[in-house]
Amino acid sequence: MRKSGIITLSVMLLAGAYILLLSSGDAQARKRGFVSIGGEKIVKVKDLPDKDEFKHPQYGYVDLGYKIKQITVVFLPLWNYSGEYVGYIGRDDKYLILPPDVIANIEKEGINLSKAPSLPFWDKMGGKLIIGFILLILAGVGIFWVMQKKEDEPEVSENDNPPPPAAQ
Repeated sequence: MRKSGIITLSVMLLAGAYILLLSSGDAQARKRGFVSIGGEKIVKVKDLPDKDEFKHPQYGYVDLGYKIKQITVVFLPLWNYSGEYVGYIGRDDKYLILPPDVIANIEKEGINLSKAPSLPFWDKMGGKLIIGFILLILAGVGIFWVMQKKEDEPEVSENDNPPPPAAQ
């Protein structure tokens, strides 16, 4: 296989990934086409006891949630960042900020908030696996195309060249 074909294919794949991932300017949830950078996702982490210190006047009993920001391409999560614990109220689009006294009450219940919780498989690995699989398929198709093109080119050997005309 020719090196120039592999290099061209690699540059095309990297340029496509660059355009998809870096097409947004600010950190807020901004969508351009099928790319979202900075979209928030709230994941329920743990049920909190139904006690008055964990009850909100409007939303009732609150559970422990974790808010992350995500970079997604075609709704596939590729990267998670900026995680923080929040109050989960049963909706994925709204959350409550936990004041320090509530955080202290949660820690009194024996829940460790010093490290990030384990995220669901889809948010942690699902998008990466699917995008990686698609890139592998595209690379395979590109390599197959380059090899087919190389096979279609006629091979020229030294014996195929006609002899030079004889001097008169």
